[in-house]
Amino acid sequence: ARASGWLLAWSSTRGDKFLGQRLGQAPATSLEVPESTEAVVVLCKGGQLDATIDLLKGLRQASRSSLTLLCLLVDASGDDPAQRLYIMSAQRELAAHGAHDVLVNCRTKPDLNLAVEMSLARCARQQLVCRRVINDVQTRCRAEMKAMQAQLRDAVVREHPLGMFWQVVHRAFPGFPELSADAPVELQLGGRFGECRIGREISRGSCGTVYAMENGETGEAEVLKVISKADLDEVSHVSAIWQEIEYLRKLSHENIVAMRGVAHGQRHIFIRMERAGPHNFFATLREARFSFEDLRNLFGQLVTGVEHCHSRDIAHQDLKPENLILEPESFRLKLLDFGAATSASTPRTDLVGTFPFTAPEVLRVTPKEPYMPAAVDVWACAVVLLEMLCGIGKLARMLDWDRSTQPGSGRAVELQEYFASGRQLADAVREELPNAGADLLDLLLGSFTVDASQRWSALDLYDSAWLEEARASAPPRQ
Repeated sequence: ARASGWLLAWSSTRGDKFLGQRLGQAPATSLEVPESTEAVVVLCKGGQLDATIDLLKGLRQASRSSLTLLCLLVDASGDDPAQRLYIMSAQRELAAHGAHDVLVNCRTKPDLNLAVEMSLARCARQQLVCRRVINDVQTRCRAEMKAMQAQLRDAVVREHPLGMFWQVVHRAFPGFPELSADAPVELQLGGRFGECRIGREISRGSCGTVYAMENGETGEAEVLKVISKADLDEVSHVSAIWQEIEYLRKLSHENIVAMRGVAHGQRHIFIRMERAGPHNFFATLREARFSFEDLRNLFGQLVTGVEHCHSRDIAHQDLKPENLILEPESFRLKLLDFGAATSASTPRTDLVGTFPFTAPEVLRVTPKEPYMPAAVDVWACAVVLLEMLCGIGKLARMLDWDRSTQPGSGRAVELQEYFASGRQLADAVREELPNAGADLLDLLLGSFTVDASQRWSALDLYDSAWLEEARASAPPRQ
């Protein structure tokens, strides 16, 4: 076959090595090339170079990228200078339009077989060289990127008030994650954090920024708490983050949001958590309506989570609806944000918590009169229960506090006077709940005992008569 437009499909698995097909007027994009084909030889007769170029373009669009495209110049022997000039010109044109190699002087089938074999060997060698070059460039780029990351990390460390401390923070605080070059320098919405894709920003506060994430492997919703190291300019701040991480590692309970992992980057600390619901319990209380039994169930779950913390010698210290979240599908309430947590059994003298969920002993604390964190959690649980049963801001309404009211020892005196007899509390609750029983009032009076040493414990709340039904339907204590 010596006419332009013939294709010879070459395959090393066939005995005769060739399959011939004449395209005629059919476009190259309609050609079905067998899977075993390694190369296609396009015959090009003198004077029909443009038609061959069009054919090559069509083949490149229709064929797989691994297929080798060769051109055979028919009747081009290179025996005289004019022929050689033609061959050189044709080789340039055909190579520019997709031909991997151009063959000449193939007058017999064995000649063509040998030429194709040699051409494929040359193409394979060129591809190998290209791959090596690409690999070398990629290796150099990776090395340069690592060097740039190291320089950036060093610059960040030098500029930070704690300086080189970040390099050895894991030695000062065992369990604190080591500085990792693999952690992202800056987060981008839609970007990746490990196997997760970063979504929208959920909240932003003094303790960091929280982003929604979706785990690409499991499909589960997660959240990522991002803490800027620029805000951790004292060792005590780093210690607080380390303490939060350690507490979360110790807690494994269905009423406590689980930590999935932690990473230490050049500019941030990253804490991965499960995402239990779309928004916190404060927003849920404002928008949803619950039955009395549902609220009893939810408070029982809150008490169960708090009692689990106390059994591990951990006090939350900032219990409030904003630090709770309700999982809609399972109707499970969970504690979150352990940034203020501390040992439940160690006396404290610092002012913590959120007013008006703060216990009176915290409001009047002095170095000589410390408070016990576990008792503070119980008081906060009782304030949360008031808001669940009687509406948000119920305690403030009971004491005629408004937004301008500031925490302090004066508020502690007002609380002590209000809860001295228990009569005012009972009257205030019955205004909202006329049928409030003695079991509920006993629980509230035990939780609102101003003398912290006489106040009920979380275990007392769990064992209370009012929570008996909720306790019966709850899983065993962990």
